[in-house]
Amino acid sequence: MAKTPSAKTTTGKSSRSRHTIGFHLDPEDRELFTAIAEANSKSVGLLAKEWILDRLQNPDMDLALPASVQTIHDHLFQVRRDLALSVEALLINTGRFTEQTARAWVDQNLRKKKHAVDQQSDQSG
Repeated sequence: MAKTPSAKTTTGKSSRSRHTIGFHLDPEDRELFTAIAEANSKSVGLLAKEWILDRLQNPDMDLALPASVQTIHDHLFQVRRDLALSVEALLINTGRFTEQTARAWVDQNLRKKKHAVDQQSDQSG
């Protein structure tokens, strides 16, 4: 008995070469993923397909992102140090604060405050 040729899809590939890829998410992740799909007016299947295809077409994306975030964090940290130094100088130059009082205020309000970015860095590092 001769085999009949398989139907062709719009891409010219055989429909038999298409495979379904499936996976399960835990309830919390499934709920979050469903909410994201609904917020984007997409089905969960379409959103999953788009995300996977995006990742396949941009494989270096995940490698560049942490480095970019670290660069931003480093720059932000430097801006905060520069701001603290500038505020300290401004307070001293007003003549209303001694150097010691100005430094103490800046230390308490700018230098010693933990910010969300630093707290996340502390937890991950």
